[in-house]
Amino acid sequence: MTAQPIASDLRAVDLAIGRGGRALLRQANLHLQPGQLWLLCGPNGAGKSTLLEVLAGHRAPTAGERLLAGRPIGEWPRVQRARRLALLPQDEAPGYEGRVREFVALGRLPWSPGGWPGAPWHDPPDAVVEQELAAFGLEPMADARLGELSGGLRQRARLAQLFAQRAGVLLLDEPGTYLDLSSQALLARRLQAWCEGRAGTALVVVHPSGWPMAPDQRLALMMPEGGLATGQAKALVESGQVERALGCRLGRFRHEGREVWLPA
Repeated sequence: MTAQPIASDLRAVDLAIGRGGRALLRQANLHLQPGQLWLLCGPNGAGKSTLLEVLAGHRAPTAGERLLAGRPIGEWPRVQRARRLALLPQDEAPGYEGRVREFVALGRLPWSPGGWPGAPWHDPPDAVVEQELAAFGLEPMADARLGELSGGLRQRARLAQLFAQRAGVLLLDEPGTYLDLSSQALLARRLQAWCEGRAGTALVVVHPSGWPMAPDQRLALMMPEGGLATGQAKALVESGQVERALGCRLGRFRHEGREVWLPA
């Protein structure tokens, strides 16, 4: 079982999405390439979660195509797709009664020798699982039942499972939910390292107030008229697109010795 992700890119071409009979996005184009960290922003109800589901192949678009490593996403066998693409939904699935270590190990299923299904927590312990337990500070409660943990600790377990999957493309829907400030900072550093060091890519749904943005941060904005504006934070702020998309302005501040953009 591999400890390294398969570097992949994900491209949306002239993508249109809708929900409940309402058009959310028209002719959107986005290219997530290895080494890139993208933030997806927009007001409540704009369709950010729906867009992630469509990009992940869990929901069909109204029009357009999604290409994973140059191949239509629907053509990938399930195991092969799961080795390249992983989604962290906004809501956690209820009802899991197992232990934290076993929950994190579920992320290794695409890499288990038998494929789906399989039991990836056999002896000897999977080094990737142990690495992610340590990375998210879960070692002390690795043998506890997941349901016994607080909401913040369960969210850290969900993140550990996601990273244990070692997919090259990560789609995360408001992953900072329930996390305290130190855990949010840990997640931001982990995502940066994932993209920079492992040639992975990530698209993360965030609210600007919870994520200080460097001027060169890549942004995808859900626009009121159904478009998707993409580019670096500085350019999108200065063009007025951030204010149109979010209804607020971003201003320059100093954060940990660097210039960042936050709601003014």
